[in-house]
Formats: sequence, C-alpha cells, structure tokens
Amino acid sequence: PLSPVDPAFAARLRQQYGDVTESLLAGGVDRVVWVVPPVPTGSEVPELRERARYEAQHAVMREVAAAAGPQVAVNELDAWFTASGDLVAGWRPDGTHLTEESAEQLAEVFVGPWLIQLLTG
Repeated sequence: PLSPVDPAFAARLRQQYGDVTESLLAGGVDRVVWVVPPVPTGSEVPELRERARYEAQHAVMREVAAAAGPQVAVNELDAWFTASGDLVAGWRPDGTHLTEESAEQLAEVFVGPWLIQLLTG
C-alpha cells in the first residue's frame, strides 16, 4: 500500500486538499483554516509512529494553503505542541487524542487566541 511519503499518494492528497479548499471557497466560505495535527506520540500500529508520514501530510496542507492565497491559512498546531514539550501526558492519554478538558484548555491558550489574531490581523 502507498503511504503519504510516496509521490503518487502525495499528489492524490494534494489534489483532495485542493478540491476541498476550492469547494469551500466557491461555496462562500470567507476563510479556510487547515490545522496541522500533532504527530501522535504513541500507537500500537507501527506505521502510525512514523513521523515522515505526518510531515508529508503537513507539507501538503501548507502547499495547498500557499497556492490558494490569503483566504486560506494554516494553524501550526503540531509546531505548538512540539514547542510546548507536548505539554503534559494527560492531554493525550493515548498519545493521539485530546481529552475533553485538554481540548478546552487548548482552545483557551492557543487555538482561540490564534483565530482572533488571524481575523483581526
């Protein structure tokens, strides 16, 4: 099976992110934000621990946003998690998913302020 690091997979991923972006903008959405998800820190599935898979996806998100123009932005959530030392283990107990409480905290300390800054310039 192909993975995000394969050129054919990356081209397909780029096309699909681009199609969704174009569809949203054509449908009247004023702004599109692609959120770069944090790389999981734990998984029992070996390929889900391969950072290169996620970096390839993240690169596609950035490429699509850059090509689409100023109506499309990228929220670098992965970089924020990395810079924050992935915060505390309790935020993603399974290494992937936020708890309800940690999602609320994330919205308060990072995502909310980021969106306000994006919209107010």
